[in-house]
Amino acid sequence: FDTVTGIGLNCAWKRINGKDYWYEGGKRQGYDPNNAAYRGKEIYDPASNGWYWLDNVQQGAKAVSKDVYQESSGGKWVRYDANGQMIKGWNTNENGTYYFDPVTGAMAKGTTTIDGMTYYFDPATGVKR
Repeated sequence: FDTVTGIGLNCAWKRINGKDYWYEGGKRQGYDPNNAAYRGKEIYDPASNGWYWLDNVQQGAKAVSKDVYQESSGGKWVRYDANGQMIKGWNTNENGTYYFDPVTGAMAKGTTTIDGMTYYFDPATGVKR
């Protein structure tokens, strides 16, 4: 394993200049400099049992404290916390209270039943009303 380039790392994080990058098969993931439409990549880290977003805008660095729209599987908004891990369940921040599906991490919008209770979330922002 090359400590400078990360070549040789497999399914592991490498910190470079204060940002965390994910390597698979010795290659940095989540960035394609030749494809302007490339948005990034969602990855699963078995060591932390968590999902993370590799942000193309940051050249594949782990996204932190960020909402991301993922187009796959019909599209969903998800949120990543200050450590970069996908939020699941209830979440409150300065903008309000939100709910994220405990399996997919998708932000609830509109009328949603959670544990037998009905809640209404703003259809645009996802804030609980």
